[in-house]
Amino acid sequence: RLRSPKKAIEEIRKDLEKYNFKFIIFDDDIISLNKNWFYEFFDLYKKEIRLPFKCNARIGTINSDMLKLLKEAGIVKLKFGIEHGNENFRKKVLNRHMSNKQIINTYRLCKKYRIECESFIMLGFPYETKKSFFDTIKLCRKIGGKFDVSIFHPYPGTELGNVCKKK
Repeated sequence: RLRSPKKAIEEIRKDLEKYNFKFIIFDDDIISLNKNWFYEFFDLYKKEIRLPFKCNARIGTINSDMLKLLKEAGIVKLKFGIEHGNENFRKKVLNRHMSNKQIINTYRLCKKYRIECESFIMLGFPYETKKSFFDTIKLCRKIGGKFDVSIFHPYPGTELGNVCKKK
């Protein structure tokens, strides 16, 4: 359920009074989808909270102005779910419509604003080949940063879970 930016800031402020924490993780990969919400929230965050934080964002939904605001608000790390380095594989098998060019350009923008990036990468997908695996390595080398690498796990009831069950 989406809270208004003011309500979200109010909840953070209340939790700060109760728990006195020093760092926040916004573990929401769609935080950058609603631009109006994003700008209002991080403007308020910058003015009223000012704690260091890290968050997730989606490639293709974040721009230079948004990165500038994140930097001003205190971001220390921005995390992206890339999953795989082969563009066609990502699109056809994972239904993730982002180009390698978008990924590379987003990482360049993050470097411009001196924002550390981390990528979520998965290995061991159905239909993955040795060549497509190496495409992931090549993309990772090109963008740099840190990587959170995991082995694909098929969840029951998902499209890829069903593929694994059939095969």
